[in-house]
Amino acid sequence: MKKKSFAKWNEQMYRKHGNENRYEHPNPLIRYNTKKRMRTIVSLLASGPKDDVLDLGCGAGMELLAIKSYRSLTGVDLSATALKEAKENLQSKKSVKLVKGDAQAFRSKKKFDKIICAEVLEHLPSPSKVIDNIALVSKKGADIVITVPNEDLIDSIFRLFKALGLHKVFGKVTIKMDWHLHEFNLAKFRKLVEGKLTIIRVRRNPFWFFPLSYVVKCRIK
Repeated sequence: MKKKSFAKWNEQMYRKHGNENRYEHPNPLIRYNTKKRMRTIVSLLASGPKDDVLDLGCGAGMELLAIKSYRSLTGVDLSATALKEAKENLQSKKSVKLVKGDAQAFRSKKKFDKIICAEVLEHLPSPSKVIDNIALVSKKGADIVITVPNEDLIDSIFRLFKALGLHKVFGKVTIKMDWHLHEFNLAKFRKLVEGKLTIIRVRRNPFWFFPLSYVVKCRIK
């Protein structure tokens, strides 16, 4: 997909599905999963008053909003709509910088202590480029928290809901998310970061026995 075409498509997808929508979704499981994932990200990140924090693919800035202790916050997103929402949500925060940019091509002279990349990789043509860029902008010993959806389980649930007609009760869902260019599970994520990042910890979200997504803490290998 060409750069301009991808940017236009991504903007359309964001306006259709949004980031804030997941926090107010009619399906209570989706709402709970989203909020629990955010709390887990912030907990694993463990940001302190001397930390410069980067959120690649920040969306509406909800993870940055939840961070209480930091030196600076930087959010990057390709969607103008997302950045507008993030600006509104983060107006009470100090030392915030929002940048319009593609996570696959992000460059920064500044290095970061803490990096978030939440529910982003599956939406991009080249997830491996994002991992490479994260390595380039990380300080030595930086904590990196990345999340990916567990497509195997999600697809199974969607098929069951549709077969039983429960999608009419819990809100519109589709068998395949039209915003996803890649399907991830934990094994595929491990393969993606192999040789680049060391996985420190894996949290299954929202429950260890029911992982709709994986929240993974990493460091540069």
